[in-house]
Amino acid sequence: MTNDDIQKDRLRAQMAMSNKDRVESNTESKNDNKKEVVDNLEQKKVEARKAMESKEHKEAREKREAEIEAIRLHEQKIIEIRHKRELLEKQKSLEETQSKEQLSKKNIEEENKYQDELKKASSIIENIKNNEPSISPLRTLKTDQSPILTESKNISATIRPETINEINVPNQSSWLKILVIIFIFILVISSVFILYTVNKKTITIQTGVPTENIASLIPVNTNVKINVDNKTPANIISLIKSQLRPSVTGPSLQQIYFESLQTDAEGNKNTKRLETIDFLSVTNISLPADFIHFLQPEYMVASFADINTPASISIILTTRSFEHTYAKLLDSESDILSLLYKDFLTPDQISNIKNTDFIDKTINNIDTRGIYTNEGELVIMYSFINPKFLVITTNIESFNAIINSYRQSNNN
Repeated sequence: MTNDDIQKDRLRAQMAMSNKDRVESNTESKNDNKKEVVDNLEQKKVEARKAMESKEHKEAREKREAEIEAIRLHEQKIIEIRHKRELLEKQKSLEETQSKEQLSKKNIEEENKYQDELKKASSIIENIKNNEPSISPLRTLKTDQSPILTESKNISATIRPETINEINVPNQSSWLKILVIIFIFILVISSVFILYTVNKKTITIQTGVPTENIASLIPVNTNVKINVDNKTPANIISLIKSQLRPSVTGPSLQQIYFESLQTDAEGNKNTKRLETIDFLSVTNISLPADFIHFLQPEYMVASFADINTPASISIILTTRSFEHTYAKLLDSESDILSLLYKDFLTPDQISNIKNTDFIDKTINNIDTRGIYTNEGELVIMYSFINPKFLVITTNIESFNAIINSYRQSNNN
C-alpha cells in the first residue's frame, strides 16, 4: 500500500468521524427541542385543565395547594427555629465558658495576692525572730534622759546612784512575744478580708419582685404565701400540696406565691418574691436549658377546686419567644411536662405522659394539646392563651376558670 492510499484512508476516517459528530449533535438538539415541546405541551394541558375545572374543583385545588404550602412553610420555620436554637446554645455555651474563665482568672489573682500577703507576713515574723531588737540590757532612767539633758543647757538633773539599781530592766522576750501577736492578728484580719472578697459573688442571691407587690398574671380570689427559707424541696412541695384543697363555699381560684430573704448587690437583706428560675431551683425541677432560656421572670402557681371538682395545680409560665418555646414543646413536650409535674402526679400519670401521644383539642375556643386516658379523662394539658402566657394544668375545670378570669380582666 502506497503513501497516497494511507493518506486517503485517513481522510475517509476523519470525514466519517465528523459526520458521526454532526449526526449526534443534531440528535441531541432534536431531543432538547422535543423535550421543550413536551414540557410546553404539559404546561398547556395543566392550564387547560385549570380553565375547564369547575368552581368547586378550583376551590378544592387551591385549598389543597394552600395546605401543602402552609405545611412547607411550617416545616421551613421549624428548621429555622432549630437552627437559631443551635446558634443560641453555642453562644450561651461560649458565654458561660468565657465567664467561668474570667471568674477563674480573677480567683487565681486573688489567691496569688493572698499567698503573697502570707509570704510577706511570714518573712516579717522570721526577721523578728532572727534579728532581735536593739534594746540595751542596762537601760535605765539615766541612759534614757541623758540625751535630752545634754541638749538643753538650762536643764540640770541629778540622779542618785542608788536609783539606778531600783530601775527594772524590761524582759527582751516579752517585747518579741508582743510583736509576734500583733503580726499574727494583722495576718488573720487580712486573710478574712481577702477570702470574703474572693467569695463575695457566690453568696449573693438573685433579686426578685418586692413582696408588697402581690401581683398575679390573672385575677384570683385569694393569695397564699409560702416562705422557702431553710426548707428542702420536699418541704416546699408538701406545702404546695397542702394548699390544693377544695373550697366549701364554691369555686375558688387561688394563687400560691413564694418568698425568701434575699441579699441585693449592696448587701441589704429584704424579703422578696421568687422569680421563675428561683422557683424551679428551690423545688428541684430541672427543665431543659434551651427551654428555660426564653422564659421570663414572671410566673404563677395556682390551685382551683370546688365541691364537685378534684383539687389540681396549674402553672402559668411567660415567654419572650413564642416560636422558640412552642417549637421546644413540640419537640420534647412529654419530657418537659413530666419533669415539671413529677412531684404533683402519680407514677401512673407520669408514665401516661411519657408513653402516650398528645391530642389536639379545642376547649373554650382555645387550641390545646393534652394527654388523655382510655376513658377520656385528662391527665395533663397545655395551651398558649396568648403569645406570652403558657398555661399548664391537670384539670379542664381549672383551665376554664383561668381562661374566664383572663378574658374578664381583658374586658375590664
